[in-house]
Formats: sequence, C-alpha cells, structure tokens
Amino acid sequence: MKNHLYKLFLLLPLLLLITFSGCSNDDNPTEPNTKDKLVGNWTLTKVTVQFSGMPIVLTPEQAGVSGSLNLKSDNTFVFNYTNSDGTEQGIGTYSVTDTQITLKDNVSGETTIMPFKFTANNKVEVTQEMDYQGMTLPATIEFTKQ
Repeated sequence: MKNHLYKLFLLLPLLLLITFSGCSNDDNPTEPNTKDKLVGNWTLTKVTVQFSGMPIVLTPEQAGVSGSLNLKSDNTFVFNYTNSDGTEQGIGTYSVTDTQITLKDNVSGETTIMPFKFTANNKVEVTQEMDYQGMTLPATIEFTKQ
C-alpha cells in the first residue's frame, strides 16, 4: 500500500503538468500593432528643443507653430503645419516600423523619416530638427491622438 501511494505521489505532478499545459490566459486581449496604434488624427501638443545641451519645453504657441497629422489605415496621410513662414500641407503615403515612420509627400516627392516612441496613452514623441528663433535645433515633438 505504501508503495502504491509513493507511485501515485510521483505521478501527481506529471498529471498536473499534462492537465494544465494546454491552458492559456484568454482574458488578456492582444496588443494592437504599431500601425494600428498610429492610425488616427494627431495634434502637436508640446515641443522640446535642445539649446546648448539644455532642454527648453514649449507649448506650440510659445514655439510659434501648430500642426496636425492624420494617418489613415490605407497608408495615406495628410499633414498640416503652420509657422511664421506660413502654412504647409503635405499629402502622401507612409510606412511604419516599431521605431520610425516614413512619410513620402505625393507632390514634392520628398521623403521624411521620423524616429518616434509611444510615451503615454494616446501620446507619441517624434525626434526631428526644428527651426526655432533663427536656429535649427534638435527637438522632440509630442503629438496627442484626438
């Protein structure tokens, strides 16, 4: 009898392993891919320029700019940007990796590659150079999804 209990005790972990190995947690929904997270209307909400190694955080109004980017699910975009020189609009196609977005303007043929990262819910930061007070400075530009 003792021998049978010992064998049963040894088989119990194996039976539990077999029983529960096929189970998964179905309560966790799948995370949307990068492109799905980016599709939508984005508005410029913050500009951080690096001046002599020091970050200067500005609202779009303080920086003298405004901008919006509409990324559509068919890989097309519309971009509106306004600064002291006037308003520009770009229309074209885009592609996305996990760390950068590439915009190709249909009119000018210009391609812009922008490294980005998600920073919070419905926020993304883009690394770009920006003209500020007559200088071209490295900048981090925050967009918020509308």
